[in-house]
Amino acid sequence: GLIEEEKLGSFNLPYYAASTEEIKSVIEAEGSFKLQNMEVFNVDWDDYIKKADTKQVVDKTTRATMIAKDIRAVGEPILGSHFGEDIMDDLFRARRMEITCSGRQPRIEHVPSMSE
Repeated sequence: GLIEEEKLGSFNLPYYAASTEEIKSVIEAEGSFKLQNMEVFNVDWDDYIKKADTKQVVDKTTRATMIAKDIRAVGEPILGSHFGEDIMDDLFRARRMEITCSGRQPRIEHVPSMSE
């Protein structure tokens, strides 16, 4: 494949996104605050494209390309240093194709505001 199995097996990018229940539990257990309201919303990675594309001229291939570029801007330094810069074009081209073909966009969950 594109990535050597040994390199894939040795790659570790620790990331953990707590669920809303976990956040509530930690706040309640800590005891300094009483949580009265917690707002959570999901946002598509391409939400900014949808808002700017009022005439709906951006097709799914262009949208997928833009999302893949966003992912690449964040991920390439980490991925390139581990897997090698020489596969980055192919890797992100494959990601773009995956997004285009699946029709699904990556989603992000935000917990933007809480009040005591």
